[in-house]
Amino acid sequence: MDRKIQSADGSQTYYSSLFKECYHSLKDGAFTETMHKHILPPLLFGDVLQQAKIRILDICFGLGYNSFASAWAYKTRSYDGKLEILSPEIDDSIFEKIQCIDYPREWDYLQIRENIAYLKSQKQVSLDTNTTLKVVIKDAFLFLDELEDLSIDIIYHDAFSLKSTPKFWERDFFATLYRILVPNGMVTTYVTHKDVYEVAKSVGFRVYKYQNYFCRKSTILTKNLILKHPDLYLES
Repeated sequence: MDRKIQSADGSQTYYSSLFKECYHSLKDGAFTETMHKHILPPLLFGDVLQQAKIRILDICFGLGYNSFASAWAYKTRSYDGKLEILSPEIDDSIFEKIQCIDYPREWDYLQIRENIAYLKSQKQVSLDTNTTLKVVIKDAFLFLDELEDLSIDIIYHDAFSLKSTPKFWERDFFATLYRILVPNGMVTTYVTHKDVYEVAKSVGFRVYKYQNYFCRKSTILTKNLILKHPDLYLES
């Protein structure tokens, strides 16, 4: 049975009976993991704030932390371009789960409960004046196949684990990510498994292990973008 759980940093997540694991790391904390493994790396190591439009692919929507945190993070950094977030999700029960979570108070302006109720029927919603969120209840593989080449600036690869969802970590899937990512784009993921690194490199990605000091290590993948920072280690 799915159940709500409080993670180490006080933020709430869920245990999924379908995938037999939690949506977030209980040790790192749902909010902490979201921010430091996914949201902040493109802001810290990329030039996305200089772009007039940013398209983010959130794989998969889950409890919405990545998408909501993105809207908030870009707003607090005074981003004045257009932020478009796209997200596939296979489990339509997530809308009910989201209604039960107490998200950070800083996100109150997003009116998450109201917007989720609307999103369930309309698929797309404006989170603020600059940010649109589109969630499609659909198999992620089919959703990604419909995306055009070089059409996504940032990808949050935040599917369930290699054990629970092995197809999300295979070569064909990473080849699709490479196809849809713009040349100077970035993929973020929590996985630091050596086998996954080899798969990512086999399709052309540069693989960086990231130590952020707030939670466990994570990974950044790039195509043409070369990253240089003391907290980044390029996997050879």
